Amino acid sequence: MKFYNKTCISSAALEPVLAAAAQRTGARSTGVIVKATQRRHSWPGVAGMAHHAAFCYAWHLRRNGGKRMVSTDGGYFSITIPKPAENQDWLHIAQEIFKMAMHEWVHIHDYQLGLRHTPAFARKNASGRRPRHDSRPEELRAINCVDEHSPALLLKHQDIIIALACELETRAKS
Repeated sequence: MKFYNKTCISSAALEPVLAAAAQRTGARSTGVIVKATQRRHSWPGVAGMAHHAAFCYAWHLRRNGGKRMVSTDGGYFSITIPKPAENQDWLHIAQEIFKMAMHEWVHIHDYQLGLRHTPAFARKNASGRRPRHDSRPEELRAINCVDEHSPALLLKHQDIIIALACELETRAKS
């Protein structure tokens, strides 16, 4: 996994959560790019977006934040984390980060299996529009996978999730 962190959260706390989410989905994490960004406000929500691509433009962390082209294995995804604020439940936010990462890894796994151009993905209907986001087959697969496995996985990986929550809380106080 090529990890690009543009948040105030340390990579040592965030990367194990992303790696644990990748293990459960069965996706090959080598060569997949993960971009972590942060919202400018403290709205308590985590967002993610997976893309199917052979390469993407990633931040060049050592040259004043410029961009460079990086090859991928099946795709890349970005995950957006809320800005730390003092009055939030950071354990809940850390669990949501884990669930969102797992959801996006399911999409990457679909891309790696070559399912992107099969009937398992939503197609345009006669009017030229795709179905609503939550009713597309690829989204239903990802949502069902997360709902099915998340309670047991949250307990199994509670150490790294609690470590991430502690990191989020210390960043909110500083």
